[in-house]
Amino acid sequence: MGGGRTGKPLSSLEKRQRKTLEQRLKQQLRARKKEEARKVALGAIDEGLIRRAQHEVRGQKAITPYMLSSRMGIPMSLAKKVLRVLADRGVIKLVDKSRRLAIYTAA
Repeated sequence: MGGGRTGKPLSSLEKRQRKTLEQRLKQQLRARKKEEARKVALGAIDEGLIRRAQHEVRGQKAITPYMLSSRMGIPMSLAKKVLRVLADRGVIKLVDKSRRLAIYTAA
């Protein structure tokens, strides 16, 4: 006539549900961040990125792809492309270029 094993209390079930929900939300957030990073890494140069870069290089004596990359949090390849676009538009001027490094200055 023993009662046997009893069920878990509701509070522990609620905790487990809440925990799984939080884990699911974290996974979705990570997936979104990954997708955004992938879009940026693909070389999608949009006007917003160029405007941000324009604002970032304004008033700088020397501008390098590394400087832009580290300040804006974008890959080096994308920083190089953005600087080339800005140079084509006449916002910055190419001072010196070697195989590895391009140095620009504000026009």
